[in-house]
Parts: sequence; structure tokens; C-alpha cells
Amino acid sequence: MGRTSIAAVAAALALGAAPLQAQEAAAPPTIADFTAESVLSDPGLSPSGRYLAFIRRAGAVRNLYVHDLQTGTATPVLGSTANEDFGGQFIDWFRWKGEDRLIVRMTLLDIDRHGDRADGEIRNWRYGQGLFSVARDGGGFIEIKPPSTRDGRPGPVLDMLPDDPGHILMTYVENGLDVARIDVLTGEAEQVENGDRNALSYITDRDGKIVGRTMSRGVLDKVLVMEARGADGRWTEVFRLRKDKIRDLPDYAFVGPAEEPGQVYVIVRPEDDAPESVAGVHIYDFRTRTLGQAIWRDPQYDAAGLVVDLETNAFLGGCKVADTFQCAFADPEREAVMASLRRHFDEDAGVRIRSRTDDGDLWVIEVTAPHNPGTFYLYRVAEKRLEPIGDTHADLPASALGRAFRYDYLAADGTALFGYLTRPANDTGATAPLIVMPHGGPEVRDQLTWDMWAQFLASRGYQVFQPNFRGSAGMGRDFAVAGYGEWGGRMQDDITAGVDQLVREGLVDRSQVCILGASYGGYAALWGGATQSDLYRCVISVAGISDLPALMAHTRRVNGEDSDTYAYWLRSIGDPGRDRERLESRSPVRHVEGWRTPTLLIHGADDDLVPYDQSRDMERALRRVGADVRLVELEDEGHNAWSTKSESLVLTEIETFLTRHLPVTGR
Repeated sequence: MGRTSIAAVAAALALGAAPLQAQEAAAPPTIADFTAESVLSDPGLSPSGRYLAFIRRAGAVRNLYVHDLQTGTATPVLGSTANEDFGGQFIDWFRWKGEDRLIVRMTLLDIDRHGDRADGEIRNWRYGQGLFSVARDGGGFIEIKPPSTRDGRPGPVLDMLPDDPGHILMTYVENGLDVARIDVLTGEAEQVENGDRNALSYITDRDGKIVGRTMSRGVLDKVLVMEARGADGRWTEVFRLRKDKIRDLPDYAFVGPAEEPGQVYVIVRPEDDAPESVAGVHIYDFRTRTLGQAIWRDPQYDAAGLVVDLETNAFLGGCKVADTFQCAFADPEREAVMASLRRHFDEDAGVRIRSRTDDGDLWVIEVTAPHNPGTFYLYRVAEKRLEPIGDTHADLPASALGRAFRYDYLAADGTALFGYLTRPANDTGATAPLIVMPHGGPEVRDQLTWDMWAQFLASRGYQVFQPNFRGSAGMGRDFAVAGYGEWGGRMQDDITAGVDQLVREGLVDRSQVCILGASYGGYAALWGGATQSDLYRCVISVAGISDLPALMAHTRRVNGEDSDTYAYWLRSIGDPGRDRERLESRSPVRHVEGWRTPTLLIHGADDDLVPYDQSRDMERALRRVGADVRLVELEDEGHNAWSTKSESLVLTEIETFLTRHLPVTGR
């Protein structure tokens, strides 16, 4: 493949960095800088590697470009203009379909506001999505959708059918979840699967053949099962899928077709009685209904993905999150390539392959780090040469952000734990005030990567501690299960142990500590305020839980008593019947007498996961005892995925609150 320098791409993106001296002298990044959408996203190579497509944003305008790496020319393919106040057209994503076409998903949102003002009351709105096929030069633009679908609801793409240059598979809802085969040149659609009304999704193999489906069962359709199709075309149940909304960690995660027909790669979390604890990569054979032995498993960290050959689907390597995201190749030569890339960047950098050519000779990689929200590169494998494409957030230079490192410590019972400590931007070595920021979930984890809240706080002069307490995900089943039933118990003790060690080692002044968290982290923050007022000067709870029995009642009402979601929370939190005394005794709303810690509560009014009542009731209880409390209601917002306007409001409220209760001096 011929090539020219990719400098033309960088020029087209206008992503040049400011001189270092100017960056050092500049004021900290603004809240708008932190909440801004990326200016560069989704760079993807065509199968041969001659073309690179990407989305570039400039203000409210988003354009899809195709850059010819041989001639150096960049062609605008599609454009869209949108903002949060009035809507517009959004380019959601694109995929290459062969060498000459792209499949593009777009969203239309039209908001009618009183007086045509950005702050005017919403009087009406229209919403819809569309899937389109377009040539790489911008011509041949057509809409593609399954038969019998309403405008604005095309359904998701099931399979891009890489071996079929003219078609894709899409799912859509008519009588049940059906599947159609769509011609990407003409838009002609043909139904190929007449689905069941309880079908939720399908799984295809390497040939695009539908081999499995997930189904909802139970009184309220809240139980998930996997079914396989037999040679006679009939579906039979093969196993139960356990998954809940907050944990979002299925015991079986199907991650793509395997090398042989009817087989699919799956990441499996071992059962409770299995000798292994760490999730590994397996192959599930839908023809024989059998799960093979693990083909890749890290001894310490759960599998987080895999890499396959794009032409044969052969397994190449497994991925994990240690401190950073890492992929390990089975082939020594490929592993040497990845090792050299990891050495090239800082130890706190995660390197992900985002796109590859069919022959594997050219990659797009994304590099992220605590002080880098994302930088894209072209990597020429044979030449071992990197060429920068651009940054996702040009207004957040590394010099204005804090550096983070792994911090190992011991729990009160001697268990080895770790977390991450982010030092303030422009670190002088002084003992800065500490924000303890336990993650949500609780069965998720923190890692060395970009975290907007942590870096925003670091830019304001704080250091941030993010502990991976027992109950966190990613370190195997046993580590996660060790947190079950330990809300307000062992998990909280593990958070405290990290703070105590930081104090003993002189990294933190014990009188200069606040705690901030969202969701489960919000619960941990409130529990810290309820039981450790001698440690925390202030508390910030975002979408936090204050009443455990009330949360369990809400979960049972919404999901059903026979649902997998409710079954999971019975294990994680406890049974509101059998364990009621413990749940009540570990509910912050029942421990407000003598509350001395200033508290900020932030919650989405439309949160259906952790109801707004959880923060409202906490505020009322604190006001009854005369505590210093403020509740901020985020209108029209749910549990997360907030608008830029709401995210900006949250950061503003946090900064104002901390300036009052934990001011940074000497900056």
C-alpha cells in the first residue's frame, strides 16, 4: 500500500498544541473545557488501509471525513449541526462496509422552546434515528431500514457481514424481534428471521448465521435466558444469563464470532463453586451446546476483551485491566509489538487497538492516561512507526492536569488492597487537601485512565484517592463476593484503611479530607458522614443511596421479585426481610442525630435506578436536626449520562461547596 505522511490529517483537524510555556502560564481549564465533547472521534481504517475515516467536531458542527492516505486528500462525506438546547442532527457512529462505502447512524432531535430561547420551556420535541449508506466520496446516499419499521426507529445493526460486500443484518420489532437482510446499495430489505415477542437480542457466528438468542422469562419478563437453534430450526434453552442494571456485569459476555461455524467467543465469570475465580475467555459452541475450557485467563485480573484475526476470526490474544488496559498476544512477535508500544508511552497509559486493516499491517491505536483523555495514532507494524492523528480534547493539555499513580495499602485485617492517588496539577509537593472518591457500582472498579471528576478536582488543587475496596470488579469473583452484604461494613472499612495509611505516610493531612461519590460511592460518602465525622470535613453524595430497605423495595417493585436484578441485590445488599435490622442500621438516613458534617446532595429528578427520594429524604432528615445541607435537583436527568449543561452544573456546585468547606491555600 502506498502512503503519504498523515500530517495532513492533523492539519485538517487543526489539533495543534499550544507552546509549553503558554500552557504552563495559562489558568486552569474551565468547566466548559472539561465537559466539552471530543473534537475527534472514531478514526477507522478501510479494510485495505488506504482510507481513514473520522468524525471531527467544531462547535455545533460535526463532519464525517474520509482521508486518502495515498494522496493526502480529505473528503467531507456527511455533515451535521446540533446542540443540546434546540437539538439538530447528530452523527452517532459509522462503520466501513467494504472499501468504498460507510454505514452511518444519525439521530434527529428537534426541540421547540418558548420564545426560541435556550432557557425557554420545552413546548414540543421530535426524536428519531436513521441508518444510512453512503459512498466514501459522499455520493450514493440512501436510507437503509428493515421492512415494516416506523420512521425514526430503524433498529440496531446485528451483523455487518464482512464477507458479504452488499448486505448487513438488522433487527427490528414487528410482531416480535425480527431480523432483516438489507442491501446497502439499493436499500432493499428481506426478512430472514421471524422472531418471538420475548426475544431481546441475537447472536451470529462467523458466517452471519443466527445461532443464539437471549429471551426474557418470568412473571414480569425480568429473567434472561440464552437459547440455541437446533438443526431442525427449533430453539431450546441452554443456560440462564444473570445480569443487573447497575452492576452491568453479565456472568456470560458474548464478544464475537469464533473461528469455526456455530462458535462464539464468550467471557465467563466462574460459578461460586468453581476452583477458578478470575473470568476467562472461552468458546461456546451453539451446535453442541457446550462451553469449552478457557483459552485465555490471566491469573489475577478478569478478562476484559480479546483480539481476533479480522479475516479468520482466529484468537490472537486476551485483554485485561491491571492498572491500565492491556492486551497480551499469544504469538511472541505480536506480543513484542504490543510490549514496545507500551514501553513507548508512560507507565500509566493504556493502549487500545481501535481499528486494523484486514492484513493487520496498519493499526489505529488510542492512548489514554489519567492526564490524557485520548490521543489517536496510526501505527505501521512492520516499520514500528507511530504517526499522530490527533487529540480528543485539545483544550486539556497534560501540563494543566494531575499525574496519578497506583497506591498499595493494607486493609485493617491485613488484606492487600490498592487504589489510585491523583496529585494536583502543577504539583509542588505540598500536602494538598484530599478528596476520597469511592467508585459506584459497587461491583465495578477504578483504573489508571481518564477520569473527568478526578482531573477537575486536581486542576483545582486537590489530590484524589480512588480505592478499589473489596466488592469491586475486575480482580476475580472472590474479591467481588467479599463485598456482598458489606455495605457500611467491610467495604467502608477498606476505604478508611487507605485514607489512614495515606495519613500515616505523611501524604495527607487528616484534618483536610472530604469524601465524594456517585451511586454506591454516594452511599459510601453518606455513610462516612454518618459514622466518621472526625475524618471527613464534608460530604458530597451524587445520586447516592440513603435508605437500603427503601432501595430494595423500589428494585423489587420495578424489576419484580423473580428478576435476576432483584436476586443480585439480595446478595449484594441483603434480604429486606431476613436482614432488615442490618439494612436499617446501615442506612445513613437513620443516623442523622448529631450529624456535624456539611453535606451536598445532587440527584437526577428522573432517576429510575436510585430514586430521587433517596436524596430528598436525606435532605429532610438532615434539616430536621439542623445540619448544613444543600440538595441540587437535576431536572429531566436520570441516574447518569447527563447533558453537558447538567454536568457543568454539577461541577460548579462541587467547586463552590469545596471552596467553602475545604479551601485550597497557597495556589
